[in-house]
Amino acid sequence: MSSNSRKDSKKRNLRDGERQMKDGRYQYRYVDKRGERRSVYSWKLVPTDKVPKGKKDDLSLREKERNIQRDLNDGIDIASAQMTTTQLLERYFATKKSLQNSTYENYQNLFKKHIKDTVVGQTSIGKVHKSDIILLYDDIHENGNIAISTLKIIQSFMYPAFQLAVEDNIIRVNPCMGCMHHFIDNAESERIALTKEQEEGLLHYVKKSRYYNYLYPMFVFMLETGCRIGETTGITWDDIDFEKRKIRVDHQLQYRKKKDTGKYAFYITDPKNKKPRDIPMSKFLYNVMLAYKAETYFTSCFNTYQVDGYKKFVFLNRKLKVYKQETINRAIHTLIDSYNKSIAQKYEGDELDEMKLPQFSSHDLRHTFATKMVEKGINVKVLQMIMGHTSLAITLQVYTHLKYKAIEKEMARMEAKSYSEEDRVEKQKLMELQLQEDIEQVFTYLQAQ
Repeated sequence: MSSNSRKDSKKRNLRDGERQMKDGRYQYRYVDKRGERRSVYSWKLVPTDKVPKGKKDDLSLREKERNIQRDLNDGIDIASAQMTTTQLLERYFATKKSLQNSTYENYQNLFKKHIKDTVVGQTSIGKVHKSDIILLYDDIHENGNIAISTLKIIQSFMYPAFQLAVEDNIIRVNPCMGCMHHFIDNAESERIALTKEQEEGLLHYVKKSRYYNYLYPMFVFMLETGCRIGETTGITWDDIDFEKRKIRVDHQLQYRKKKDTGKYAFYITDPKNKKPRDIPMSKFLYNVMLAYKAETYFTSCFNTYQVDGYKKFVFLNRKLKVYKQETINRAIHTLIDSYNKSIAQKYEGDELDEMKLPQFSSHDLRHTFATKMVEKGINVKVLQMIMGHTSLAITLQVYTHLKYKAIEKEMARMEAKSYSEEDRVEKQKLMELQLQEDIEQVFTYLQAQ
């Protein structure tokens, strides 16, 4: 707090570096890593302040201060984060002069045609989010009539360019990480289903974790319902019928650029197959959600936050707002590393391999649910209804995947059986030969008498 107890128009004390300008905006001045003076502005001092009518909403000044201080403490080069994506890529290409001419020219052509003059290309890299990259790729793919293979080439220079910025302590997270998962056809992509041991290990670790325990009810929800991430983050308490023990899925949450405003925002859409569905609650899910409701329902019910008229969302972040899909997947990525490091201290050898988690996304929790249901012998039509698949063919892909594994396992078993049978026969032959040899020796002995 400032020594002279400066106050704003609401008689609140202002801290050192803070001031309220004549137009009502708040300013925070600081010195960056390079010793240069910089300023940030906001119409709000704290998150609960209201933005003046007609003014753009943004983080409050205190939130910006906190982020700035965290970056300064961690050595993040805030000034360099002001460079645009285009400037970053030009900087990256300058380090790749050793590339073959054809490869370098191909990169340059794709960059100039699809990246350079776009909104993302002209945006400061510190403000580029994963959703921005996905939307850019989506536009390139759809409107630019670009094949997935070409999109992979664009990703091959976008990702290392942003990774260079991460390694140079300019930004914290690479926004290109995992973006191509959204464009690879599900039928062609490798599906990951956690084993029973991996699932149990994951849930136990998350539940007991100081940093990741907020993910526990969400993980249980997806693992016990097979809901998509948008359906999960969009679920409300009104959608959960504890008396009948069922969940109504009739909408999903999206975060994209709205066609009418051109701005990124959360909005509600129909489920992917346009059809609502009811999902029974398992005993495990029922108990977890009941406990979670008792813990959070009061906060949720009295929260005024809404998206397209929907409120009382089940899963809310610390700011009492819904989650972005990229936030969940990013948390999963760091969680996996943390989990695998922890079990490496407890297990070794084959046991460690069985417990170790593969790299997976939120969608793989959905596939894990489907896999469990198939292994329990669920009817394919029932599974289709629960999963909300648009066609039976999509559901059957899960069966095909599992049947192949079952065939592979059965063949291995038969092969092992075959080997053991061969061993038995061979052993029998040797015994018979030995017996024949013994008989011949007896005859030779008797003849000599």
